[in-house]
Amino acid sequence: MGDKVACRNYLTNFVSLGDLIKDYHRCLEDHENKHRIDESVVLIRDALAHGRVFVRGNDPKPPFELWKFGKANGEGKMPVEFSETLTQDWLKSKWLLIDSECQKSSSARRPGATRG
Repeated sequence: MGDKVACRNYLTNFVSLGDLIKDYHRCLEDHENKHRIDESVVLIRDALAHGRVFVRGNDPKPPFELWKFGKANGEGKMPVEFSETLTQDWLKSKWLLIDSECQKSSSARRPGATRG
């Protein structure tokens, strides 16, 4: 705590999650494919980090909607990259998906982990 600089590594490097996952996949050998990460988690992460939350109607209560927009095209239109109703079931399913994908990467190189 309180440090002003850190060593450059995969944890600290300013690189997108999608690129990190691609680098990770390149390190896996063919027999380690069970450790591949579902790249759909990148879109979920991006929507949660950069998206916009909306409510319908005048009463701001759940369920909310999460939208993520891309860069404007030449006609000034914004592509919708993500839109989802944030129900309890959706949030739980994505939490379980992300947890499962995290477990894949952490078990891939853990000493003593079964690989292959």
